[in-house]
Amino acid sequence: MENSIETKKLDVGYDGVIIVSDFNCEIKKNKITSIIGANGCGKSTVLKAIGRIIRSDGGTIIINNQNMKDLKTKEIAKQMAILPQSPSAPGSLTVFMDAILIKKDLANYPMKIKKLFIGQLMSLI
Repeated sequence: MENSIETKKLDVGYDGVIIVSDFNCEIKKNKITSIIGANGCGKSTVLKAIGRIIRSDGGTIIINNQNMKDLKTKEIAKQMAILPQSPSAPGSLTVFMDAILIKKDLANYPMKIKKLFIGQLMSLI
């Protein structure tokens, strides 16, 4: 079975402090995968790196057979989404860009719904 997401020797952390080092995993397409560990061991930190919410400090992240470093944020957003424990977004993704990315999804909604949604997006900044 083909991998959808793979990490190789991934190092992630904050402010130069490595929280998880040399992390290797394979997440298969159409399969449920769990990352299990004690509180504070770095599970969410790894997921944030995979979702490009934070930068990795080393190693490789492969998404659908492409190195994530070679992909633009918009390309990654078309292939995957991460639902974090608390609201956050990649620093390079603005509310305007987010609205543009979902524009196609909003096309069939009435203007009232579109304005409500855009208002909610704007309240995040």
